[in-house]
Amino acid sequence: MKYHYTHGGRITDILDSGILLPSTIGFQKKREQAVWFSTNPFWEHTVGMYGYDHGVYKELSLEDAIRIAGGVYRIVVEDKVAPFDWRAYVKKSKTKGSIRRGMEATAKNRGANPSEWYVSFKPVVDTLWLDVETLDNGVWR
Repeated sequence: MKYHYTHGGRITDILDSGILLPSTIGFQKKREQAVWFSTNPFWEHTVGMYGYDHGVYKELSLEDAIRIAGGVYRIVVEDKVAPFDWRAYVKKSKTKGSIRRGMEATAKNRGANPSEWYVSFKPVVDTLWLDVETLDNGVWR
């Protein structure tokens, strides 16, 4: 299984549209844009979440997101939906070495592992979703 992780601020739009679109944030070239998944069964630490915590705008931790960003969610898909691993993504997207190294350094600093990353270069429609789950007291339901 592979998981697309997100937070409460995004899940309503995703569910309403019934589609996961390739990320454009930080990816200017179309060939770099992809729908990101992880094989990590608990959480992907590179999910970018920002919000206000006690009046301060900051990057949110998993605990912060649960508390103030409407919770965290994941969309479960079969492995074949996101067939390209990190190395294949880098090759196919022609990601520059400096960007690759930056993404890998960010992953390491956040406790993530690029070997768990997979992508689809195409939108992923809800008919391909196996489940939509929320993290409830440390358990995905």
